[in-house]
Formats: sequence, C-alpha cells, structure tokens
Amino acid sequence: RLCHGPYHFYRYYDIDNYFGPVLDDDDDAPGGAFTTTSTSQKNNTTRRRIRIISGCDPSKDGVVKDLIDQYNATLAHPAVLLPRGGGQQPRHPDPTKKHHGIRSIAADFLYLARATTLVIPESTFSFWAAFLNRRARTVHAPADGPVPVPYLEPNYVFHDIKRRAYWGRFNRTSGAIAFAQQRKKLKKHAGGDDTAA
Repeated sequence: RLCHGPYHFYRYYDIDNYFGPVLDDDDDAPGGAFTTTSTSQKNNTTRRRIRIISGCDPSKDGVVKDLIDQYNATLAHPAVLLPRGGGQQPRHPDPTKKHHGIRSIAADFLYLARATTLVIPESTFSFWAAFLNRRARTVHAPADGPVPVPYLEPNYVFHDIKRRAYWGRFNRTSGAIAFAQQRKKLKKHAGGDDTAA
C-alpha cells in the first residue's frame, strides 16, 4: 500500500492524509510516540528513527520516497540470518543494513511483530503482524475499512483518513472512537480527493 500506482484496492494512505498527520502531530501522543532522546550529551534534542518495511522502489514517487525524503526514514532489510563459520550470529542485528541472510516475507512479518511502535496502513499483512505483536507500546491503525479494527486493544491509536480525524482511542462508555484531533480545512487534491491542509 506504500507504492505509487494507478490501482489500489484499499484506500491510498499517503503523507498528506495519514503518515504526515500521525508523524507531525506527535504532541497529541501520550509520551511522544515517535521521539527518542538523542544519544548525544551535547544537545538535549530529540530525534526520530523511522524504518519502513516495503517492497516499493524508494527512488520512485510514492509514500516510501516521501517518508525517506521528508522524515529521514530508512528502508529496513530484515533477513533470516544464516550462521557464519562457527555458527555464531548477531543476537540483535541492525535491520537497516543488509546481512548475510535470506530476505523473505517471513522476516518482514517477524520484524513488524517485534517493533515497539507501528504505523500500519490498510493491509492484512501489517494488521496481523501488529495484532500478534505483544511488545508494541503503540500501534497506529486505520479506524475503519475492510481490515478488522481491534477496538479493545489498549495500545491501539486510530486514525480515520476519510473524516481526517486523528489520535483516536476507543471509549468503552460511548462505544465509539473518540478522536483528539480533527482536520477541518480541506483542499482538493489533483486527483479530486480531499486532502488535509
């Protein structure tokens, strides 16, 4: 769902209607979901570490290229590692670097299933990886659509691109998602879709 193309079975999640509002409006996130304290002691700044799991070509237009260009994201290359000489392999390899191993869909799935923060589009692949992930502190997911919405999961934050409503949590009393933020000003996108300004 992150590749730019003429056909999409699901809604198209892009920088303007999903990833941008989620990543930019970190102030609405309890504890700052995407910021981590810099390791440098000289400046007490914060930085993001965004890794993308996708088969899209990052040099072509689309969400992957936008995330790399605008958010300094990196394309992760998880792999099932092969034992080296003495059967030794790194316990926690750097997923941004290619290793001697086998790239596979299973490696991508396991990487997502072990992440601590996820931002997933409408995708059954990412839905199941997130749903089975018990390490994630926060999972950002679509608030509606053909993929199931796990309302009762306490670590899920919901975003509705159709209504431009973001940072929603399920309210058991009302039985609905209560959104912390809604974009009101809309502009027409070149394709005719409304996009948050």
